[in-house]
Amino acid sequence: MKYKINKISNDVIDCIYENRGLTDEMVDAILDSDIENWEDTLNYKNIDRGYKRLMKSIENNDLIGVLVDP
Repeated sequence: MKYKINKISNDVIDCIYENRGLTDEMVDAILDSDIENWEDTLNYKNIDRGYKRLMKSIENNDLIGVLVDP
């Protein structure tokens, strides 16, 4: 996905919001979501395996990396 930079600003977060066409109200709705916006974990295949692996890593004091795919 390509983005066109409409404005450059010293405030990085505001610049990102503006370049993506997000208003303050849209950002507030995303960040202040409630239980109606939660997704049921049963929608994820093998989530039980992921949970067990996470708990094992925590118990063993393993390093845990986080990968985000926006």
